[in-house]
Amino acid sequence: MTRFSVIVPIRSAEDFLDECLWSVRRQAGADLEIIAVDDNSSDACGAIVDRHAREDGRVTAVHLARTHGTGPARNAGIALARGEYLLFLDADDTYRGADVLAGLDADLAAAGDPDVLLFDYEERRPCGMARRIGMDHGTVPDEPRTVSAAGHPGVLRASWVCWNKACRRDFVAAAGLWFPPGYYEDFAWSIPAVLAAGRIAVSRRVGVRYRRCRATSISGAVSPRHLEVFDQFERILAFLAAHPEHDTAQVRNVLAAGMRTFLRGRTDRLRVVPAALVDEFRRRSAEVADRMGRQA
Repeated sequence: MTRFSVIVPIRSAEDFLDECLWSVRRQAGADLEIIAVDDNSSDACGAIVDRHAREDGRVTAVHLARTHGTGPARNAGIALARGEYLLFLDADDTYRGADVLAGLDADLAAAGDPDVLLFDYEERRPCGMARRIGMDHGTVPDEPRTVSAAGHPGVLRASWVCWNKACRRDFVAAAGLWFPPGYYEDFAWSIPAVLAAGRIAVSRRVGVRYRRCRATSISGAVSPRHLEVFDQFERILAFLAAHPEHDTAQVRNVLAAGMRTFLRGRTDRLRVVPAALVDEFRRRSAEVADRMGRQA
């Protein structure tokens, strides 16, 4: 069986896509497939994907007939995946080196093939500045070892994106995990995935080179769609309500604290919420964080 399925959702990223796909194709010592899902891009992304598929039989090109969004594009990739583990990589990001997947394979084997493996990543800015982002290793193991979110709620402090995680495909199917539409779709995937995982491992390996402050990034642009983050937090609350076995005071405290910090940054530091909606955003932020902090 193929070890890794790397799913790349693509939308109008022609300036970065070649570098992204090459960073996956050049992985040495890892058995992988690449599922590149073109979300009806209006630029040259479709042609770039097709060229990589012609050049490398491990690349499957998927072209969606209409734009669905990043989350549904990832779902389309999951439906075709055959690998033991699912990995996600955004079209404007890359793997940090040619040995990333071989290293993650070794980490997974050392930890006994857990449901989820968390790993570090590198944040790079246009100026060339790089910063390592990772787990709080004061609250979780330093090296691959299986833990649970209940026993180590610190794993919930890991970045809430999906691309710093390798998830066992059988676990994803059994847990019924799927990506919702809308902005911040990662949150409604990553938090339930970590909570539902019976066995989690943590690696200090730096896997992804994340491109920060891209001019066309939706996360950094002023838009009313940033209010869609509340839809994702509602989905997390619904998950907790449906799975009381994961609903503990510790879990809620960690999530509520993370939510407050993140939401405050949308209006105070990044200022991506339109001025006319700031008051509403702050009111809803306080409300949802307060609800998260209260165990049912």
